Amino acid sequence: SNAVTAFADAYNDFRLFASNQSQMGDDGKPKETSVLYNDPIFRNMIDGVSTEITRVVAGITGSNPSILADIGVTIDNFAGDDENPATKNILTVDPDALKSALLSNFDGVRKVFEYTQTSSDVNFATFKRSNNLNNIMKVLTSITIVLTIPTIIAGFWGMNVDLPFENHPWAFGITSLLTIFICFLTVYWLKKKDYF
Repeated sequence: SNAVTAFADAYNDFRLFASNQSQMGDDGKPKETSVLYNDPIFRNMIDGVSTEITRVVAGITGSNPSILADIGVTIDNFAGDDENPATKNILTVDPDALKSALLSNFDGVRKVFEYTQTSSDVNFATFKRSNNLNNIMKVLTSITIVLTIPTIIAGFWGMNVDLPFENHPWAFGITSLLTIFICFLTVYWLKKKDYF
């Protein structure tokens, strides 16, 4: 219920801001503080958000709530006060109705606010497969990087030239441990960068 109340408060702050930007002075002209009064983008944004708030949520079936009023969130008008002008379409939350809706059908209430995308469109399915393929390629590339390190080190030590500490009795062990350490360091770095 706290999240729904916070949602209503955020929307109401938006509506109050919009009302402040739409205030007219006594001379019939926009007030100096109404700097966005004639801005078409601002108007479109206000209209779009208002439409979404009042719209029936598509795809919800059965006895699940499909509009905010079904869960106790209704639209009302604010008369105004010393700080804010009169504002239409303010959300009011009925705590008892919201609590009842949450207790009786929590998943249904969640669906009013949750976005789910389903489609039978072939392009959407291709996008999903393509995204999965990107993740697979990322992991395979990471594995290739890690396995390349021992290959490079073994290649250097396999050449027929003089190498540092090649006659040392622990040369093979030191080289192997160094290779393993570098591989683990690379794996750690790749995990940190979210490649695994």
